[in-house]
Amino acid sequence: MLRVSGGRLDWLKKWAIHRKAGPATRRTRRTVRIVDLLIIGACVGLLLGFFAAERMVLKWLRRAVPVCIVVMGTRGKSSVVRLIAYGLREDGRRVMYKTTGSRAILGNVEGTEHVIERRSYPTPLEQRRVLRAAARQRADVAVIEAMSVRPESLRVEVQRILLPEIVVVTNVGRDHVADIEDPCTAFAAAVPAAAVVIALATAPSKLRELLAARGVRARVVELAKPDRASSFPMYEEWDENVQLALATCEIVGVAAETAHKGMSRVAADFGALSAWRVSMGAGKWIAVNGFAANDPDATQRVLRRAIEKWGVGLTPLVGLLNFRRDRGDRTIQWVETLVRDPWPFDRLVVVGYAPWQVRRLLRRTFDQRVTFASTDRPKHVMKTVAPDASREGMVFGFGNIGGIGTKLVEDWQKVGEAL
Repeated sequence: MLRVSGGRLDWLKKWAIHRKAGPATRRTRRTVRIVDLLIIGACVGLLLGFFAAERMVLKWLRRAVPVCIVVMGTRGKSSVVRLIAYGLREDGRRVMYKTTGSRAILGNVEGTEHVIERRSYPTPLEQRRVLRAAARQRADVAVIEAMSVRPESLRVEVQRILLPEIVVVTNVGRDHVADIEDPCTAFAAAVPAAAVVIALATAPSKLRELLAARGVRARVVELAKPDRASSFPMYEEWDENVQLALATCEIVGVAAETAHKGMSRVAADFGALSAWRVSMGAGKWIAVNGFAANDPDATQRVLRRAIEKWGVGLTPLVGLLNFRRDRGDRTIQWVETLVRDPWPFDRLVVVGYAPWQVRRLLRRTFDQRVTFASTDRPKHVMKTVAPDASREGMVFGFGNIGGIGTKLVEDWQKVGEAL
């Protein structure tokens, strides 16, 4: 008896059906295959055509804006964007700016601004709308904060969408450690070859070396000049941010004195270092917004400045640490830092998402001086901060500005007296 394996039997069945179908049926199937291939080819062609058209539109939008300035770095980006925009406006330039950090803001050429409402998570494609708005408003200059975290997204955003003539690097610190292993390499790789980079003299030498290897021109900003930030009446600003903004304005063609005059009138970014006197019963507490500093090194510097400015001789000093569920890498970074060095806090209040492992480590370090507030209501959090309403002290908010951090700052702005 003839034995046929299962695989061969299936093949024989298909062959028999094919032979039985006849020439007409075979021609019909061949025609269907050709039609399928034509449909697939047409879809691929339409997709490629769409990409080509999108690229042409981006080039047209970019050519419609004479100067584009992109600000990148690990902190201070939003403040530098505002400083540059106000400095250029003082010279009569039509400037449109966009910040992304603590709160996404679009500033129009007329001087008004509005919060950018997003329907989903932010993506670098949002920058296309920014360029479209700048072209529609006939802006002379667009100052835009880079919003990408991952290196590959940052390269696409800066090199493919924005194509800036000037790139400002505010600083290179350890933040978003889960996405950026080496900030120097990520920032240097994202800069277009034809752009001019403005960076602080304190920036890592590796950044300058990587830029030089790509043939990118870099201008180093020294901080030997007098502290210009001390003359800011509106809020607490860092001198390095002012110096970076002044250097940028000078490259565009605006004198330093003119630019500084405009910068001194800048409105503070939502995440800027600021403080309020908040009533807690019979007591008065100083509430400090240090949430946006993010990384421990920057936050420690902000804390020192806050104590010097508002908290000399004021006790207790309460640290208000906000954890975000979606920023586990930053939670780990903060726990490691505080376990190693508890900082000068008399007490620590933790809000946001704190898993049991985090609670255990912090209790081990702070013992009875740590409290975990299981609420997202600012008034209830402040009662946890100051259970004895008759006392006075300082509460320093840090960690993350998202979530309860934003609610706390908004509440302090509403009920507190700005300092």
